[in-house]
Amino acid sequence: MVLTLQGTLRGRVSSSQRTLLIFQLEEGSTLQLTLEGGDLPAGVGATLRLLVRIEAGGAPSLLAATYDTGRGAPSSGPPEAKKEESPLPEEEARKALSPDLGERLAQAIRPKVAQSTKPSASPPPRSSSPSRGNAPLGGAFPSRDELAQVLQVVRSFNPRLPGDTARQIAASLLRWSQAFGLRWQFLAALVAAESNFNPNATSTKGAMGLGQLMPSTAAGLGVSDAYDIDQNLYGAARYIRAQLDRYADRPPHEQFALALAAYNAGPGAVARHGGIPPYEETVNYIRRVAQYYIRLCRETGVPY
Repeated sequence: MVLTLQGTLRGRVSSSQRTLLIFQLEEGSTLQLTLEGGDLPAGVGATLRLLVRIEAGGAPSLLAATYDTGRGAPSSGPPEAKKEESPLPEEEARKALSPDLGERLAQAIRPKVAQSTKPSASPPPRSSSPSRGNAPLGGAFPSRDELAQVLQVVRSFNPRLPGDTARQIAASLLRWSQAFGLRWQFLAALVAAESNFNPNATSTKGAMGLGQLMPSTAAGLGVSDAYDIDQNLYGAARYIRAQLDRYADRPPHEQFALALAAYNAGPGAVARHGGIPPYEETVNYIRRVAQYYIRLCRETGVPY
């Protein structure tokens, strides 16, 4: 089982082969985690988001950790992307998704994914070709009909893509949406809103690739090349999955609005504002992803 937790690093004991890390969790309890083959590049007192593997009969191990910039990360840590704050009335921010729309968007998360389909903590290697490569984790290759359907969607957003590039995007999008328990239509809607399926897109703030990963976010996810199609879609799927899990205790419309807001503006901004930040860009982004998702469900015959 893999869990996402939040904790403050309180101590460490290192050896040549592994490091024992001691975290204080939000509720006050203490958790000891084993990190194989190295140490964590974070100082004592850093507040981190933790990806933890718990296996029956074994000690919990740390798969990955990223700074939680909204909870007092040290200044030397990865900075949170700053958005232009174009204030909106608070009620407009809260209405970014209506409850009815949010209930339908909840279908973007598939039923609980079997443990065998849990993703690896390691990002994929740099793609060398658009071939079928590795199968989606824990499952079979997508069918030709499904791949053709996704390919048609990719080309509808960016008809200028070379054929091999479009096919590679479609295959990777299917692979990582399955691995992280998302409908591919939802991940496609997010990528369309972020980059219009341009793998070389770069924002004025430095966000990169299909899922517009900031350098600090990419590094925290283990993505070494954010312009590599497979690595970027791995990072985007993993990061939006983490945000959905972060707000899993909220009603569906709040969960989706907050997760998308955190993806766009950063979880620290969501925490500071106690909800969707009143930024025009963020509110419009949430609405755009929702609209694309509904459109793709309709076009592909998927109930929402």
